[in-house]
Amino acid sequence: METSVSERVKCIADNLFDGNVSAMARGMGINQSSLRDVVGVKKSAPSFDMIQKIVDNPTFQINADWLITGDGAMLKSDPPQPNAVLPFQLKDAIPYYADLPVSAGEQALAEVVSTETPTGYMLIPGVSAKGIFPVVGCSMLPLIKAGDYIGINEINRWDLVDPAKIYMIITHEERMIKRLRTDSEDDEILWCVSENYKDFKILKVDIKAIYHVVYHGELL
Repeated sequence: METSVSERVKCIADNLFDGNVSAMARGMGINQSSLRDVVGVKKSAPSFDMIQKIVDNPTFQINADWLITGDGAMLKSDPPQPNAVLPFQLKDAIPYYADLPVSAGEQALAEVVSTETPTGYMLIPGVSAKGIFPVVGCSMLPLIKAGDYIGINEINRWDLVDPAKIYMIITHEERMIKRLRTDSEDDEILWCVSENYKDFKILKVDIKAIYHVVYHGELL
C-alpha cells in the first residue's frame, strides 16, 4: 500500500501512464524533472501546486482524499470520458489523427501514418488500436459512412489477405479503406473491393503498408 503522497503520485504514473513520467508531466503542464524527483529514487514530497494540478485535471479523475491521505479509491466515481480527445497519452489511449482522413472512395492521399504526429489521444472502451482516423467518402456504405472513424492495427502478412476483413491500404498515391482479395492469375496484384463501387486492382509493389481495421463507427 502507498504510504506517502509521493508513492501515490508514482501509482498514478504507473496506472494511468504505464510508468511514462514524461507523458504524465506533459499532461500536467509541468517540468518532467520535477515530477521525476517525486516518483523516482528521491521520492521528494510534491509541492502544493503539483498536487493541485493532479486533482484539478479532469482527465486524470484523481480522488483528492486518496492522493493526500490515502483514504478511498484512487479514481473518482466518474471515469475519463470515452472518446474525448486528450492532448497527452494516457495508458491504453489510442493516437488520433484528425488531419489524416481515410478515403472510403479513391481520393489521392500520400501521407504515411508512421511519419505523422497524432492530433491527440482517445480512450475507446474495449478497443486496442495503433491509430484512430476520420473517414471521408461513401464507397463503403452502408457499412462505413463519411464522418465515421476507424481504428487500425498492423498485420504481419498482407500477402494472405482475408476478403471478409476490412483494411486500410497506403500506396504511393492513396490512403483508403477497402476489402481485399487476391488475383487467381496474377500474384503481383490485389483487388480492392468496395461495398458499392466497382472493384479495382493495385500493384503490390506500390503498397507502402496495409493495416487491419479493428474498429469502425461513430464516436461518442
